[in-house]
Amino acid sequence: MQDRRDFMRQYETYLTAINAPQTQWVGAFAMPVGACIESKTKRMVARYEFNLAPHLVGEEQWIEYFKQANAPSHVDYDSVDEAMKKLRMKTTWPEPESRMMSLQADLETILDQFNLTELAFEHEQRRIAKYLANALAPPSFKSVIVDQADAPREQKVQE
Repeated sequence: MQDRRDFMRQYETYLTAINAPQTQWVGAFAMPVGACIESKTKRMVARYEFNLAPHLVGEEQWIEYFKQANAPSHVDYDSVDEAMKKLRMKTTWPEPESRMMSLQADLETILDQFNLTELAFEHEQRRIAKYLANALAPPSFKSVIVDQADAPREQKVQE
């Protein structure tokens, strides 16, 4: 499935680059997904996944085939938690913004390895906050952030 996700990311990047200069008067031609697949791979997938000849597989079928790879399968949070233990803030960067962007990029890379990025940001915000807090450095900075995160919040009373 990782190869399909990689292919779709590359195709989406290509499509964004092609569509950027388009105007209402002038448009660039974007190659269809089916035309971007290496011929041997295209024949194998058409035969074994669709049971069709490659020329009979439609563009929408190709798009759907590759998008299936983005649907998360079984989520093993123990493996994700173990991988997140390696997540560390790089204190060699001089600016705080650079440190945080690098940390966030590393977090997304790990989530991408488990195909959980969208799912985690939709349903696991506390888990993500915990991963980020555990990765903070130096320790004095980390303790201040963790203490503030654990501090009780004032609850607004609804009337």
